[in-house]
Amino acid sequence: MRPMSLPDRVNVAERLRTWRQEAATEVTKEFLERHPDWLERYGSRAIERGEQDAIYHLEFLAAAIEAGSSAAFENYARWCARMLEARGISRSFVIE
Repeated sequence: MRPMSLPDRVNVAERLRTWRQEAATEVTKEFLERHPDWLERYGSRAIERGEQDAIYHLEFLAAAIEAGSSAAFENYARWCARMLEARGISRSFVIE
């Protein structure tokens, strides 16, 4: 497969950024439907933090796409997994 051109990568990244809030809201909603215990444990913070984290993930993804570097996003995902595990949260939640 031929690598994407810089204008194409910028276009994809801009589209991600345009829809990141809606995507973050939907991802968080679906995650909390699968894991209602998170709402019990964290209350409204589960929604706020879930959306905030999803926005960060999408922003890092957009930047990696612009840079043409899948490694940048892979490194970010590994860092997220380590950070969560340090807080007693399974890395499976990053994968999910």
